Amino acid sequence: MKDIIIVEQDRLVSIVQLHQYDSYMNVVFGYANARTNSYLLDSAIEKAKKLFGIDEVYVIHPGLDKVNPEVTSKHPPFIELPKLTCIAELRTDMTKGDQMATYRLGVCWFQDEYAFPIDESILEKFKAIPFSTLCVEYIF
Repeated sequence: MKDIIIVEQDRLVSIVQLHQYDSYMNVVFGYANARTNSYLLDSAIEKAKKLFGIDEVYVIHPGLDKVNPEVTSKHPPFIELPKLTCIAELRTDMTKGDQMATYRLGVCWFQDEYAFPIDESILEKFKAIPFSTLCVEYIF
């Protein structure tokens, strides 16, 4: 299990909580489309905020969505998110100003297999997260 990841190109942070679930678990009928996917993304962000008690959640967007090949040509292309929604709390100790403290950030991403491991393309995107500008101080 790799619970230490890199953000901001060189800062090490720990994943202290990880929640994963089927991206379309609550979709009862119909096909994936942009509106449904937008709703599912907003729902994941709200879930992360509640689980971690953090207002700041960084989203690694899935990029180009896949068109479902099982939908016949009679229908317009239906866009699917990757199979799983992942939300995690990142945490690290760092100095901000003159003070050493623990800082944390919520992150949401999508991938096709359960973590761990986290998909390599997602790990590359983690490196671009501006953690030190988005993080919030952990209050005990």
